[in-house]
Amino acid sequence: MKGLFYFSSFLFFVTNVFSQGDRLKADALFLAGYHMQALNEYLKIEKTESSDVEIKQRIGTCYLNIHDNKAKAIPYLEYCLKQGKYKNTLLLELAQAYHYDYKFKEAISYYNKYREKASSKEAALADHYLETCENAKALMKQPVNVTFENLGKDINTKFADYYPFVTHDQGTLYFTSRRDENTGKVVDYNGYYTSDIYFSKVKGGEWSKAKKMPPTINTAENEQCVGISGDDNTI
Repeated sequence: MKGLFYFSSFLFFVTNVFSQGDRLKADALFLAGYHMQALNEYLKIEKTESSDVEIKQRIGTCYLNIHDNKAKAIPYLEYCLKQGKYKNTLLLELAQAYHYDYKFKEAISYYNKYREKASSKEAALADHYLETCENAKALMKQPVNVTFENLGKDINTKFADYYPFVTHDQGTLYFTSRRDENTGKVVDYNGYYTSDIYFSKVKGGEWSKAKKMPPTINTAENEQCVGISGDDNTI
């Protein structure tokens, strides 16, 4: 509960102390790592300050750090690059944005430009990203036929449902969700509800309506199922 107290205190601080201006509020949220909330503020500000380079870059940075289409960062970061004055990290962010958009030629070009002025540690990171780009290019030449199926309203919602795991006997499904009915109904720092673990069992050949794990497992903070043991006794 300590994390929830700090989060609530911070939002109270931002809402009240920084009520004197949206920019101040947006900057406070951004520097604290609340990228979803900061993005919402910066997008409002950008409507009237469309030539502000720092706002453009921070919008791009926010898109790279939230669960959204990260390619949305590209036009904002490209705008900053065209202005001529930028830090080397802009090249890294632009490379990552193109990387997420499967535009590996552009990503590789920016990774290499970033690497030219990077420290040895930063260069090693760039080399890792360059390797993943080359691996992705090779893998995409041999695509695998994979399909994803929505399991319907008894399992899936409009919120993030992820990390599905099925027991060895194929009878029980465990997964994680950030839906609005979660314990405590608390909004996390990233703008989404805190995560809870859900389960569903097969009944009559169909998955039953998903239920939350009991409060001995789910709390108002984040719980996520990331695996099941081979004997199905431990998640």
